[in-house]
Amino acid sequence: MADCITDFNYRQLPNIFQPEKGYRFSMDALMLASHVKVGGNERLIDIGCGSGIISIILAYKYPYLKIMGIEIQEELCTLAQKNIMENGLEGRVSIVHDDVKNVKIRRAEELADIIVTNPPFGKKGEGRISPNPQKAIARHEIALDLDSLLKCSNKLLKDKGRLFMIFPFNRRRELEQRLIRYHFRAEYIRDIQIKRDKEPLRIIACAVK
Repeated sequence: MADCITDFNYRQLPNIFQPEKGYRFSMDALMLASHVKVGGNERLIDIGCGSGIISIILAYKYPYLKIMGIEIQEELCTLAQKNIMENGLEGRVSIVHDDVKNVKIRRAEELADIIVTNPPFGKKGEGRISPNPQKAIARHEIALDLDSLLKCSNKLLKDKGRLFMIFPFNRRRELEQRLIRYHFRAEYIRDIQIKRDKEPLRIIACAVK
């Protein structure tokens, strides 16, 4: 495993272990987590959970929430499991090392009420792909593209379940069209501006199956 650092504190949370040179979470994850609203004893799946930051924030914020994180990259999965243990959340947050396309839920009552995802959204073949494989998979549609993400989300969600995701502003129209294709209704899509005089770089969407 690569060297790790513990350099992040979210309110009263213990530090989060991350790769020193690999993929590390950004403000995207924090903004997305702040938009997720939970009611009661619900089940949540965090697709592409990375080091587990979104799962941990939501577990602290919603004590009755049951969370499963799915992460395809072994090193990040190991870090997420370590972070869950460091935060004392083993009984409420489980981390699965797998490709989300392989994940199956066989019992209807175990389907998710909520899916949250900060997916890789650099289109394959466009833009500069990092020479670091961990960053490349996390940022570009190499292992998971938008169609596969939405198809899997539909499969893992209950009827009327909610999907929360962050995505590039310049792919908003594409996302709107794909949501309809995979049987989602957009409850809201919000532009995220860092500065008032700048065009939004991100959108956050909440869609209902």
